[in-house]
Amino acid sequence: MYPYIPIYKEIKIPCYTLCFFVGFVIAVCMAMKSINKLPPKDSQISFPNKYDVLFAAVYALIGLAAGAKIFFVLSRLPKVIAHPAAYKAMWNLSKAAALNYLFGGLVFYGGLLGAAVGTYIYCRQYKVLLEPIVKVTAPLIPFVHGFGRIGCFLGGCCYGIEYHGIFSVKYPFNEMVPKLNEVPRFPVQLLEAGLNFICTFVLLSLGKKMDSRRLLGSYLFYYSVTRFLLEYLRGDAERGVYSLFSTSQVISIILFPIAVFLIVGQRFGLKNAKKEKADYGP
Repeated sequence: MYPYIPIYKEIKIPCYTLCFFVGFVIAVCMAMKSINKLPPKDSQISFPNKYDVLFAAVYALIGLAAGAKIFFVLSRLPKVIAHPAAYKAMWNLSKAAALNYLFGGLVFYGGLLGAAVGTYIYCRQYKVLLEPIVKVTAPLIPFVHGFGRIGCFLGGCCYGIEYHGIFSVKYPFNEMVPKLNEVPRFPVQLLEAGLNFICTFVLLSLGKKMDSRRLLGSYLFYYSVTRFLLEYLRGDAERGVYSLFSTSQVISIILFPIAVFLIVGQRFGLKNAKKEKADYGP
């Protein structure tokens, strides 16, 4: 486990942050290049250029950070509310540990929602068509996520269940997650990373045949099913559990019919463009 890369003396770079940043930058560059290949639509709303993709990505990144953090806090609040005495005892023992318990993590689904909101806000604010940006970025969401999961593997978070078979991983000791070194684990982070990269390849291949709505729906369909199943291979308690399902499984169940609707529902096209004209005005 390599949670940090030492740079100079006490200066360290978290591996998760580095992996995510590398994937994000590559994805933005790919999207900026792809946007120029799309045929512009006849609309009173500006057709996005590569700089719109870049600035929309900045908005998305801000929304991602906020959404991922908010969802993590919401996933922890039920336990804090249910056991206030235990949390108070933790606070009295170590305020840093108590704050880290409540705020020290991220939830992917929250980040995905936050990124979507950030992108939408940019397009509304600068009167830019949303559809082309969705078309070039939707296939790259799993690409960035795949890099993030590699960072999770290096950092030791989001780890798998106890597993003694082929490809099992025995983490070295880490004081932040001491129980990791007790038993071998299933490398669920790497499995999810690989599945995300496969998803990226498939979506990029389908991109020429699908409109943005179905493309986004296909990703959500794929990931909601995949994530629901992968949760059974997760061994970390941070993912939260409600009754029979984890937090991410509950979100996957909610997201699944939305994904189906996007795939089989009315596609983005002339009617949607007319609606956007009406929204923004001449």
